[in-house]
Amino acid sequence: MIPTVVSVISMYENIIIPQMEWENRLKNAWCTKEELKVKRYKGNNIALYGPKESPLYYYNLSSIAIDYVKSFKKEKDLGQN
Repeated sequence: MIPTVVSVISMYENIIIPQMEWENRLKNAWCTKEELKVKRYKGNNIALYGPKESPLYYYNLSSIAIDYVKSFKKEKDLGQN
C-alpha cells in the first residue's frame, strides 16, 4: 500500500525544521568544490553531484536531508514510529 501524504505527515508530525532555518538553507543551493567551506555536516560528508570534471555540492539541501534522516532514525529508535 502506498502511503498518502496525510498519513506520512501525521506519522512524522513531530519532526520539524523551523521555517526560518528551512528558508535560509534553500538560499545558495549549490557551489563548486573551491567554494565549499565545510565538507561535512553533523559528521556526514556533503554529497557531490554532476560529472566528475565539474561536480556541484549542495551543502544546504544535504543538511536538510541529514537532519531528517537523523530525526527519522531517532524516532524509530525511540519506538515512536
